[in-house]
Amino acid sequence: MIDVVGENNPRAKMTVRDVRFARKASAAGLGTYREIATHLGVSRNSAAKAIRRITWRELRQAAPRSARFWSKVERSNGDGCWIYGKAPRRYGRFWNGHGCIGGHRYVMQITLGRRLRRDEYVCHRCDTPGCVRPDHLFVATQSENLVDARDKGRLSSVVPPKLKGEECPWAKLSERDVKKIRELRCVGHYTQEQVAEMFGVSGPTISRIERREIWRHV
Repeated sequence: MIDVVGENNPRAKMTVRDVRFARKASAAGLGTYREIATHLGVSRNSAAKAIRRITWRELRQAAPRSARFWSKVERSNGDGCWIYGKAPRRYGRFWNGHGCIGGHRYVMQITLGRRLRRDEYVCHRCDTPGCVRPDHLFVATQSENLVDARDKGRLSSVVPPKLKGEECPWAKLSERDVKKIRELRCVGHYTQEQVAEMFGVSGPTISRIERREIWRHV
């Protein structure tokens, strides 16, 4: 008799994507077995067994986070930029195990060996948003970041113009992130603090997004 495993099993109630989500959510402390099971529409027992690898043992462990990140970076020869993702003029986003952050911030955290504070900004010497080459990046305060943007002709003055959403050079979220945040909060399985941790922002920011005080155009 052939041992049918995973999604090939006609009685399987979870997909590979469901199992990976359940294991990541549990490891990050984003919910109990029952809460994760409810979100996926399966029984608590099914979710618990998948998370504890009693079932779905054939699903291989994900590659190390840093290895997955660098595998998506296109490195230029010489002093050229290293582009994360497919759009050099956009800030690439990466799941760091706690939330989605900019690829340039993730690289700087690896380089410095610590997490960046919320008041620390990562600027590009090359002025290419998608670049993650360590020697093209430097840490600055918000005011230094604005001055740098002004000196490069991206802002008319130190006082930021009335930009919205992804147009803002200091935006930490994308329109896709905002839609996902509202979706997660609407479902009701996650608190503001948990969603904030997932996306690398503060609880009050999640609250303002929900009330449409910010990102009203999305």
